[in-house]
Parts: sequence; structure tokens; C-alpha cells
Amino acid sequence: MNKQKACAQNPCVRNCCLDDEDVCIGCGRTLEQICQWQSYSKDKQKAIFTQLQNKKNAGKTSQS
Repeated sequence: MNKQKACAQNPCVRNCCLDDEDVCIGCGRTLEQICQWQSYSKDKQKAIFTQLQNKKNAGKTSQS
């Protein structure tokens, strides 16, 4: 299965813990995004997934 397709269904990585700003340290979504995920259109889900990937990649670059 295509990773992006699977993640568009739900980017949860089963490492759920919210930080002080209500952002999950596992998947990077906000509490609102987690709660509303199923009501979002597939396009909005894909857009959020892309943002999460870009944020994750930017963090890896700045840590190098």
C-alpha cells in the first residue's frame, strides 16, 4: 500500500502524547486536527499530511 495513501486515511503512528501546545509528539497533528480528522475531506487530509511531512523534514535538516 502506498504510504501517502495510508497516511491520508490517518497519519497516527500510535505514539500519542500531547505537548504543552496540544500537538501530538507522535504524528504532529494538533488536538483539533486529531478530533476533526474523519470530518475532513480527502484533499484537506492530504494537505495536512504534506504539512506534517514538510515540518518533520525541516526538523531533521535543522538537527543535522
